[in-house]
Amino acid sequence: MARPPDSAPAPPPAPPRADNRYSRFVAWVKVALPLAALTLLSTLFLFPGDSGRDVTEALDADELRAMLQKRLLRAPTYTSVTDDGGALTVTAETATPRAADPDLFDVTDLAVALDAADGVRTTLAAAGGLVDRRAQEGTFTGDVRVVTSEGWVLRTERLEAALDGSRAVSPVPVRIVGPGLRLDAGTMRAITPEDGPPAGHVTFTGGVRLVYDPTEAGADAGPPAAAD
Repeated sequence: MARPPDSAPAPPPAPPRADNRYSRFVAWVKVALPLAALTLLSTLFLFPGDSGRDVTEALDADELRAMLQKRLLRAPTYTSVTDDGGALTVTAETATPRAADPDLFDVTDLAVALDAADGVRTTLAAAGGLVDRRAQEGTFTGDVRVVTSEGWVLRTERLEAALDGSRAVSPVPVRIVGPGLRLDAGTMRAITPEDGPPAGHVTFTGGVRLVYDPTEAGADAGPPAAAD
């Protein structure tokens, strides 16, 4: 009786496809950017050591002017636990209401760290910014970086965001790098509608360049390239 042929060895697993990595990247952008913007902007203006008093909601214009004169918003710090069990820390060097319009806050050295319950750490940092509490909008400026412990890094010089987390826009060149992937674009717009991040979308325009290398563990997260 003839011996049956040996079974062929199983083929090696295929390397991750570029579109799979890109899909994961898009999902991260849709969730991380609006969340980081909402987290930072809605919790920054608190008295040091008093996480129960929200300055932007509790004080009127005269009180804010008095705070400006007394410089009570130097080095504001906020720590909290998110609804899903994550740990949040927000700091700034200064948060100063403008004398002519105390609804406008000039902030410097922004930093936020979010340690999610699933173990992923997301940080956001910027040299400065302006928050408009009346319009419920904020702008980060100066080497803005969003970084995750999973290896994703976003860099831009300007990031505009709504305080409700519904919108995050970079009107200037942006660079995003991650495991085996690098994207440069002239602008970026991330939208999260009322029904939540999974239904949102992110759009890149202006000289979009997407480079994928499955053998590369990471990429250089240098400054964004100028748009064409």
